[in-house]
Amino acid sequence: MERFSRQSNFELLRIVAMFFIILHHISVHGNWGNGGVFFPDQLSMNTFFLQSILPLGKIGVDTFVLISGYFLIVSSRSTWPKLFMLWAEMLFYSFIISAVFALFNGVEFNTRQIFSIFTPFISSTWWFATTYLLMLVASPFVNKMLYACDEKSHLKLIVGLVFLWTILPAVTNIHVQFNDLLWFLTLYIIAAYIRLYPKHFDRGAFTYILIAAVVYGILLSIVYAVDVTGYVLEFWNVQNLVDHNNEMNGPFALVISVCLLLAFRKLNLGIHRFINLLAATTFGIYLIHDHPLVRQRVYSDFFNCFEYTFSNDMVLYVLFMACSIFLFCSIVEMIRMLIIDSMFLKKISRYLESFQTKIDSKIDEILKGRYM
Repeated sequence: MERFSRQSNFELLRIVAMFFIILHHISVHGNWGNGGVFFPDQLSMNTFFLQSILPLGKIGVDTFVLISGYFLIVSSRSTWPKLFMLWAEMLFYSFIISAVFALFNGVEFNTRQIFSIFTPFISSTWWFATTYLLMLVASPFVNKMLYACDEKSHLKLIVGLVFLWTILPAVTNIHVQFNDLLWFLTLYIIAAYIRLYPKHFDRGAFTYILIAAVVYGILLSIVYAVDVTGYVLEFWNVQNLVDHNNEMNGPFALVISVCLLLAFRKLNLGIHRFINLLAATTFGIYLIHDHPLVRQRVYSDFFNCFEYTFSNDMVLYVLFMACSIFLFCSIVEMIRMLIIDSMFLKKISRYLESFQTKIDSKIDEILKGRYM
């Protein structure tokens, strides 16, 4: 199967990125005392730990998008089958999770919520999944644009986008016409440059990991310094600066995620079936554990995070939670892949690829007839 032929170094990076995202969600949605939010009067070692894992989610998101851009820029395959598979996966989990909570937890849905269940894409049940699919739609056209550029123009485009949506907000707290899709496309363009011009990125994996670790340390140092001092300027909201540095378009998240891509790119792991299979479940892991209904129950009711807010075992408990969520959701996704994907969706996907080829041929005939 195709997923087993993928390079396991990048597949391992997908697994790492998803684990980062789960840790981030535990910090944000864990119903802790202050959950990594800026409250200097509630500081503790547990607070510092929660703040340490808070930026990992955005780093994980950036890493996922960078991996996609790295491969899609040289892909000649149609995006229709992948779009369909991801859309069908979103619809499946939206319906199944809602049905489970309706049947076993007595959750009731109004008309608008029922509409959202069957339209998770346009209803943005999962912001990342929705934005990612839109990026896939745009990717063939972005590829054509980038191949029409020379290296200098490509690099100038990256510098302009990073200045506008990373540097400027970091310095001024001003966000200029920014949204998730624009940032995903920016990451896509950066990853495409790395793939098309690899001669500039020939350092060893250890070097890039070291840079990522140092930058991450600087980020945490800034966060802790602001926590301890409670430093606020009347003309500049320092906490907004810290919040931006924790966002996916922050300079620290960008540098770290790029370094992770460059580091794992240098690893030679060969092809490991288990790693590739586990990595193939990461999108499903995201859809399951970050569904709004699941978020409301799993951290507060099932894991009861609040009881561990001041516990000496909180760090170990968080790691236990992250591993449990990852493994449980991965098993569920493997079952779905085995039953739904193998028996139904892949056949439809192959038909869609053939259908697009026919449509493209028909469009070519029409255009030739018009301009001859």
